[in-house]
Amino acid sequence: MKTKNIINIAAVFVVLFLTNLKSEAQKVVLGFSSPESVVSNGKRFFVSNIGPGNNKVGKDGDGFISEISSAGKMRISHFLPDTGKLNSPHGMAIIGTTLYVADIDRVVGYDINTRAKVFEVNMGESAGLLNDIASINRDLIVVSDTFKDIVYAINIQTRAITGIGNVPGPNGLVYDETKNLLYVCTVGHHSNGEGQMYVKSGFGADSPWETVAGGPKSGVFDGIEILNADHLLLSDWITYPSLKGRLVIYDKQQNKYQSLPMGTEPADMFIDHHTNLIYLPQTAKDRVIILKVRQLNRRKIALLK
Repeated sequence: MKTKNIINIAAVFVVLFLTNLKSEAQKVVLGFSSPESVVSNGKRFFVSNIGPGNNKVGKDGDGFISEISSAGKMRISHFLPDTGKLNSPHGMAIIGTTLYVADIDRVVGYDINTRAKVFEVNMGESAGLLNDIASINRDLIVVSDTFKDIVYAINIQTRAITGIGNVPGPNGLVYDETKNLLYVCTVGHHSNGEGQMYVKSGFGADSPWETVAGGPKSGVFDGIEILNADHLLLSDWITYPSLKGRLVIYDKQQNKYQSLPMGTEPADMFIDHHTNLIYLPQTAKDRVIILKVRQLNRRKIALLK
């Protein structure tokens, strides 16, 4: 009798533990259309939507930017553009009150208070797919062109565009201002799944891109963020279009990484270091997942399928 009671009590604890694990592991935000990237200035949160069309990199005019709350509540589904069109908005960056958006062959800037378009650099046929954006300072952004295997620096005051080096299939970008290092993760040439991580000193054309020591040697990498002083966080589609994705934590001190299987594809995430929340778009599922940084271990990430 005692054994049976002990077993029943243990079963209850297991159920409660798993229920708590699942409830803590994720908050699901719906209402998007192929969400690709999340960005925030610490107060307001924006999600780029590629749109419902079958051509995800076509000039079909069906892309838009949503605004959500920090808790994941949809505030305005079609926040931008207020006028005009976006085609396939991907990566974003915020400088001051301006939201910069990579949109195939151009970078467009919108004032987040007035919703007016205040900036545009159109690269025309010289661009393939402008994908991610990272801010360097108040005057400079860097932009990856995945199809043309190049990263550009754009002076937002003068509109001057400078190529700062070639890597195969560049995608996610992040700048570590404490060490003056620029990181990029890639999808491989023609998205062949041989993506890696690269780093360069500064953001000029004179310093070369170098392969990150001990980093993953294959993947279809999308986003890259600074997790903390010693670690980077990457998202990887792995074998698109099978969508068996993972997150990757790279240890900069020990030059090694850990893979966290997700069972579905992760896109270009944002980490809020004040709340320790990760905002993770899942493009093929039309949703954004919000999870806590402390949940980055194999057992809990597996619940995000």
